[in-house]
Amino acid sequence: MDAFMKLDSLPVGHIGKVLKINGDREDPVGRRLSDLGFLDGTKVAVLRKAPLGDPIIFELRGYEMCLRHSQAERIDVRDEKG
Repeated sequence: MDAFMKLDSLPVGHIGKVLKINGDREDPVGRRLSDLGFLDGTKVAVLRKAPLGDPIIFELRGYEMCLRHSQAERIDVRDEKG
């Protein structure tokens, strides 16, 4: 099995491949993450983190988006660079 980490733990400059969203995808946050494009197999780059680590700016599917730490920790990724 591939080693994985939470998206919020991925270092700036690294690219992660989404493995899954933890929890129920039918809850509002899980559904929002799926709707925003955090689907299995999607590559996500960590662009910047705020000084205290919240929020975090990501690039995926050709756009940039910002997530809170609590949202990003629900997503399991495999580090593709590192």
